[in-house]
Amino acid sequence: IITLPLEGDFLQPKHVDEIFGLAKDYGATAVLAGGGLWREQQTLVAVRELVQRCHLPIALDADGLRAIASAPQLLEGKTCVLTPHSEEFRVLTGTLPPQDAQKRAMLAQAAAQKLGATILLKGHVDAISDGKRVALNTTGSPFMTKGGFGDCLAGVVGAFLARGVPPFEAACAAAFLNGKAGELAAKEKGESLMPMDSVEKFCVSLK
Repeated sequence: IITLPLEGDFLQPKHVDEIFGLAKDYGATAVLAGGGLWREQQTLVAVRELVQRCHLPIALDADGLRAIASAPQLLEGKTCVLTPHSEEFRVLTGTLPPQDAQKRAMLAQAAAQKLGATILLKGHVDAISDGKRVALNTTGSPFMTKGGFGDCLAGVVGAFLARGVPPFEAACAAAFLNGKAGELAAKEKGESLMPMDSVEKFCVSLK
């Protein structure tokens, strides 16, 4: 799916200019960063530079969240959605969310207020907040708790942002639709469910 690879084994600061050049050439209307980047120090520096210079709506997931955790001030004034699971939320905020959905929602709201971003805290019930509004999403399947499904969710968030959907609404819609696609795929695949099964079901449901 990645059609414009960058030279080298991992993301580095030298790539940032190239990324923005590609974004301009292809008329990008949003940026998604974090999935599969890993945690080389140069990679974390590159993500922070990308966020600092980005004027497009941006979604951050996975290692993108770890990169911004040490420099949250870079989110100021940005149109941004953060999509952490519980451990990534702990890295961002210093607090590990409990299982209780209402308490998770309160934590997401407080963190969104502090960071100035919309937060989609993933879990058995997703908690979404822009610091003012709060929503809970219950779609999904236990079979989705494996690598790759968070990347799918972040991709859907980025797609909604690219279409001009506001961050809170983009996060809510993405959580619901991604979870529903996973539910439909899980009915057919059971424990063998893989992320691309969910993506396929998502695409079919949109036709």
